[in-house]
Amino acid sequence: MAKVEELEQQIKALEDRKKQLLARKQRIEARENEALGKEMRKADTRRKILLGAMTVEMMAEDESVRARILKRLDAFLIRPDDRKLFGLDAKEEA
Repeated sequence: MAKVEELEQQIKALEDRKKQLLARKQRIEARENEALGKEMRKADTRRKILLGAMTVEMMAEDESVRARILKRLDAFLIRPDDRKLFGLDAKEEA
């Protein structure tokens, strides 16, 4: 019987080790997913900045482009602080 008990203890130890390793794997995967999400947000922010810089330049060069973009912004922007950035009047609440 001692051999059976010894094997059961070894099995339990291996099962405990497996649980530890699975938990470690989950932590590593979570960190990797977080890093990937961070990189994706960083790239998205950079795209927005570059697109915004190009749009501002286009608005400065062409009055018809400026008028079209401001018209779209007037329909798009809701928050008073955002509207103020583009010289738009505050929208009246419905």
